[in-house]
Amino acid sequence: MTDDSLAPPAGAGVVLLSRRTGLADDATVQEWRSSPGGLDVTVRLTVAPEVAQRLADQRLWVTVAGHGPRLTVLSGVARLAGPGELSMTGISPVVRERRRSAPRAQTGARVRLRSTGRGERLLDAVDLSRDAVRVALADAGQVTIGEHVDVRLDLGDGDLVSTEGVVVRVDAADGYAVVRFDRLPREQAGRIDRYVLLRLARSG
Repeated sequence: MTDDSLAPPAGAGVVLLSRRTGLADDATVQEWRSSPGGLDVTVRLTVAPEVAQRLADQRLWVTVAGHGPRLTVLSGVARLAGPGELSMTGISPVVRERRRSAPRAQTGARVRLRSTGRGERLLDAVDLSRDAVRVALADAGQVTIGEHVDVRLDLGDGDLVSTEGVVVRVDAADGYAVVRFDRLPREQAGRIDRYVLLRLARSG
């Protein structure tokens, strides 16, 4: 029996993220079978031949987005199934969220914001995804709605992500602001996804 709310159709695109490196690669679904409830999944994927060789025997995250209203991320070990083919058996969901395009996790990462005329502000992240970061504010005047900022995220162990963003929300009552990332390169987005998914795995 298949959980149709989870299973993407053959030909659908998914994203593979290496747990080891944080590098993301596109894949196409050949076959997707899941147990009732979608707790045990077997997939067969098509990728570029060099990608299949590189990812074989690695633990991967498989992100399924755009199939209905749900974002799903699963984790498992990839096996080489043929030229340009990977199979994964017994993989299990790590994230299931509605109305989100990327996984999000609570975090204590440090965030530096800089903009013209405002100088640098060092803030604490509350939660983070590849789309945006929510930061704690000592006072609402630290940022301004619509402010364009240079963002530098310290993910720990020397892993720094630098990008541009814009302040899209300031909540003075709750003491936080949301900075949405603008034109985040895929390599940096993959590093954020890896950071977020590792935190979700540890908290789960």
